[in-house]
Amino acid sequence: MVAKMCALFSSSGPCTSFRRFSISLSICSSGNILNVITKNVPTAINGTKFTGHALDQMQARGVLSPNAVLDVVKNPTSILEGNTPGTTVFIRDNLKIVTNTAREIVTVILQ
Repeated sequence: MVAKMCALFSSSGPCTSFRRFSISLSICSSGNILNVITKNVPTAINGTKFTGHALDQMQARGVLSPNAVLDVVKNPTSILEGNTPGTTVFIRDNLKIVTNTAREIVTVILQ
């Protein structure tokens, strides 16, 4: 099955994530599997809700500290409107944190 996915998506650009059941596969444009992780459920950390996707992305991208994420939201060097209506991007150092209108952490991007 993985070989079929690699063949189907080998020209899909940087990386594509697939979720089926409780497994997340990240497949790079070269067709290599980057990681296989269990999908996280939404969780509140220090009073801020992190979506399951945000937690998945933190794990996949090596962002180990939720406190580092929360610190960027509290003390950003830049704040931008997100690509999706109702989202805001907080940037500092090498982290981009995307929140929604409810101030939930939607995703975490390592620059």
